Amino acid sequence: MAPSENKLVVVRRFTRAGEAHVVKSLLDSFGLETELRGEESASLFPDNPISDFGIELIARAEDVSRIEKLLAAKFDKNDIK
Repeated sequence: MAPSENKLVVVRRFTRAGEAHVVKSLLDSFGLETELRGEESASLFPDNPISDFGIELIARAEDVSRIEKLLAAKFDKNDIK
């Protein structure tokens, strides 16, 4: 595997842990491995300048295109029955 295939990038930043976990769960359900970074510092130290970065959703660079397509998709609750 080439080193560029292992590169991790920040895909999104969130200010709320709940939203970050929903997005991560969606991507996980499509087989895309992601991680959340900064969740602990954002919740434990809300006044700390580090928390200004929020919670970052991290993924492999090679998956970003697919992730962006999924996050841009319009999901209608009527489609799920």
